[in-house]
Amino acid sequence: MKMKKILVLSLIALGFASCAKVVSESDNLSERRAYDAWVNAHYPEARRTSKGIYVLEEIPGSGEELKDSVYIYYNHVIRNLYDNSITSYNTADIAKQMNAYDKYGYYGETIDYYLPSKNPSFTELVASTDTLLSRMKVGGKRTLIIPGWITNSTKIYKTEGEYLAQVKSGKPIIFTIELVKQTKDIYAVQREAVEKYMAERGMPLNDTIPGMKGYYFFRDKMREMERGVITQDSVKFKADTTIYIEYIGRLLNGTVFDTNIRDTAIKWGLGTRESSYKPATIVFKADSSQTTFNGSTVIPGFYNTLWKMHPFQSAQGIFTSEHGYGASGTGKRIPAYSPLVFQIDIVDKPAN
Repeated sequence: MKMKKILVLSLIALGFASCAKVVSESDNLSERRAYDAWVNAHYPEARRTSKGIYVLEEIPGSGEELKDSVYIYYNHVIRNLYDNSITSYNTADIAKQMNAYDKYGYYGETIDYYLPSKNPSFTELVASTDTLLSRMKVGGKRTLIIPGWITNSTKIYKTEGEYLAQVKSGKPIIFTIELVKQTKDIYAVQREAVEKYMAERGMPLNDTIPGMKGYYFFRDKMREMERGVITQDSVKFKADTTIYIEYIGRLLNGTVFDTNIRDTAIKWGLGTRESSYKPATIVFKADSSQTTFNGSTVIPGFYNTLWKMHPFQSAQGIFTSEHGYGASGTGKRIPAYSPLVFQIDIVDKPAN
């Protein structure tokens, strides 16, 4: 099954970065005066750094200091400074506060790759060496007011004067961030989570594909018995064979993000009783990566599961995000770097 990919929740997309251009410092002086006046009037206790960042809250973490070139797990809320409207968040509490809570949506830590050169503005937030600030530590939380000449910058400058001279001011924001975890190897973390998921369900870890780390196959003979099917274990699908499947796609936490089974779709808000449900059409190709699902190509973890199956079998493919939707995720239910579980039943051709 091929879902439309979307960009991972990136800090650039949160309004941090746009093309900077050379400006004279005087062009930004009025903006600076208005910004400072607003902050002083509404947040008189805030402390100002030499670059114009105001510190509203700082709770030091007790974990290791943030490193460069790591994957970070964090919670965040971003607000517009002048009207306090929330423009980005990742927690259920904020969604409920905004009357935007989706009981089927994903709420949890955002995962992103932290590289200073990738997003200089974010670096000023979490790893500034400016006055009053330092690198965050895991477990730490801070709320900062970020001026427009930093939110709109694509480069780190040493002084406020350099920002004002080089960057046309953008929108000032209030950014709250809580640094939960960091890792150098996001896929090792996912493999550990997948293996824990399988161990809890009594699934053996020995059925993998050589050279394909993070992919596991589990043939579900109990489900085959429940379905009352006679499998053809010695038959392998040939190229251009058309088969039909019913499937359920889940996150490791059990959230269903896609299915073509009526009751499951209705339970998880993916359809109604009036919607059309029927087995999906799979066409095998000589090259497994060209196998199609209802006419579209599919993610590697999905087609590799199909290629290990035989007529009328039931199986699950459990795999890390490198075999799924990677750093982008897709839709509202599959965040970036998500391991996935696909339950697949090969069924009879549906009657017309």
